[in-house]
Amino acid sequence: LPAFGPLGTTRTTVAGVSFDMVKLPPGRFTDGEGPTRRELLVSRPFEIGTTLVTQALWRAVMGDEPSKFRGEDRPVEQVSWDDVQGFLVRLTDLGFPGFRLPTEAEWAWAARCGVPTRWSGADRVQSVAVVDVARTAPVAGLSSSATGAFDFSGNLWEWQLDGWAVAPPAGVDLQAPASGSYRVHRGGGWSFVPQYARVAYRLLDAPGCRS
Repeated sequence: LPAFGPLGTTRTTVAGVSFDMVKLPPGRFTDGEGPTRRELLVSRPFEIGTTLVTQALWRAVMGDEPSKFRGEDRPVEQVSWDDVQGFLVRLTDLGFPGFRLPTEAEWAWAARCGVPTRWSGADRVQSVAVVDVARTAPVAGLSSSATGAFDFSGNLWEWQLDGWAVAPPAGVDLQAPASGSYRVHRGGGWSFVPQYARVAYRLLDAPGCRS
């Protein structure tokens, strides 16, 4: 069973498009695999989206459509870390301040929920992750994690707030500065094999990368 349950869900509507955020309690957990395993503590409650940002929401906020695989309920792709910062600024301008990317530690806690599964919510990748396929899929099409949030594993790689750094051995509210040449993304993607969608897998890219 999950180590906790979500504390509640809030719904926000922007220009007629709604999205949900689930509030999660603090937690201590193990992230990584093998030599990268370390114990982390997220000491404060936080909220995270129950789905990836959809193309409908991106268009409602930004007014454009960058995605290759079109569909209102598909996740927006071809979006860089820098583009996401513009999205957050625009949300604030529209009267919705306070949104940000999750830290890498927050993302890992939300994905695993204290349950040591290889993928988010399961040890069978097929039940939770869109991987090794020809295109993205609509959000929330497979099983969720214990938080009630979807697509932590597969569909699209997910940008994190953190800059890239070698994973430290342990810590409380760990966050690498959002500076330097690279940013962290996690979770795997539609065209990648299942191993890359493991919760423990980390990857990096330049903040301007839209692939």
